[in-house]
Amino acid sequence: MLRLIQVYYLVYINMKNIFTFLILSLSVISSTAFAETIFDFEYSSSELPPRLDPLESSTVVSAPATAPRAYGYIVFGDDRYLTVVGRSMPAAALGITDFSITVVGTGIGDGTFGLSDFGDFIWNFDLTPGAVDWFANLVTDSGFFDFNMFNLLRGGPLPLSGAGSILAIPPTGVDPFTIQSGEMFLQATSLIQRTVPVPAVWVLMLVGLFTMRKRLR
Repeated sequence: MLRLIQVYYLVYINMKNIFTFLILSLSVISSTAFAETIFDFEYSSSELPPRLDPLESSTVVSAPATAPRAYGYIVFGDDRYLTVVGRSMPAAALGITDFSITVVGTGIGDGTFGLSDFGDFIWNFDLTPGAVDWFANLVTDSGFFDFNMFNLLRGGPLPLSGAGSILAIPPTGVDPFTIQSGEMFLQATSLIQRTVPVPAVWVLMLVGLFTMRKRLR
């Protein structure tokens, strides 16, 4: 009888612990239900851009050794990336809260550019449930059609420094998964959702369950 009472007591104590863990878990889930989602992307090109002789602009000299490429990330502040198709929409309409792209090896297009350097974005995919695997490489996913960005120049004058020299020009979309940077065209090779670490509360829950099981033996 005493053994039975001890067992009931341990169950009661551990059920209280589990209840505490569950309440804590629910609070974490509710606070992260609309947490930001980040996608990392990369672009590349097999071409090497020619360089112009600074003394004679029509003369092409050796190309730089660095192959043109670009990389960065796009941040969505809510879950609109799952439900809103944008073929040319402002960042806010798509729920985009942050954006960064770094371009190297293209000459005048080299640099790091942020959300304020761009106007509209493309985020185009098949809205059919299950058509897109959001944890795969979206560039190669048959249900995802295009991701792109457009700089603010829109054919306007080139940005100049105070000394009159041309500043770095942000890349802009020209074709599906394709951007132009300087005189180079870069093709997207990856667009992958960033893995989010498992919240510590779930680890605590597993520890609690394991402890209860061990005590009841």
